[in-house]
Amino acid sequence: MKSFAVYLNKQDATCSLSEEGRIRVYSHNSQDASWHAARDIEFTLADCRTLPEFRKKITHMISELSDCRIFIAREVNGQLFSILEAYRFSIYEVDGKPEQFLDSIYELESKELAAAAQAKAEAVTGKTPEKSDEEGRYFLDLKAALNQNPHLTSKKILLPFISERNFKQLELICDHLPKWFNNELENLGLIYSADKAASGDIKVTICPK
Repeated sequence: MKSFAVYLNKQDATCSLSEEGRIRVYSHNSQDASWHAARDIEFTLADCRTLPEFRKKITHMISELSDCRIFIAREVNGQLFSILEAYRFSIYEVDGKPEQFLDSIYELESKELAAAAQAKAEAVTGKTPEKSDEEGRYFLDLKAALNQNPHLTSKKILLPFISERNFKQLELICDHLPKWFNNELENLGLIYSADKAASGDIKVTICPK
């Protein structure tokens, strides 16, 4: 968690992305818990007239933000929200000035990181896919794994494994298709197919593209 991007108006308060403004990137000093306005990025969608122009501006903005993945504005709607989410931004809609909310959002993000680390540890010590053969095929009865440990979720179990992309094929048995599959698998360069068995269970096969 290195920096936060905040969309501000001329009064240095958050505004909607449909309004004139610019992005200010804030860095957090963990030693004294202070904030530093590192740089400003000129950015506005108010003058966009075509979809290609809209996408070009957003792509350029994301590249300018580098490794910053926290985006804050008064309002983030529609396609911009979807694009930022696809790039794994944490998006916050807040009305006010940075000094009023940066600390609280930092605390929320810190808790999220701690929870993610704990989830990864739980997944490692819990049920994980087992190798079926030497060709890189793996199998997991996800339905049974979740029934055995109610504290785990499909995302906690699978995401650490599939993020490594160190498999040729992963077969799962599920009672439903996880809602997070479409976005996360696409982001990881993975594809999947799903077939319903006579028992009512769903057999899912995940492979690299």
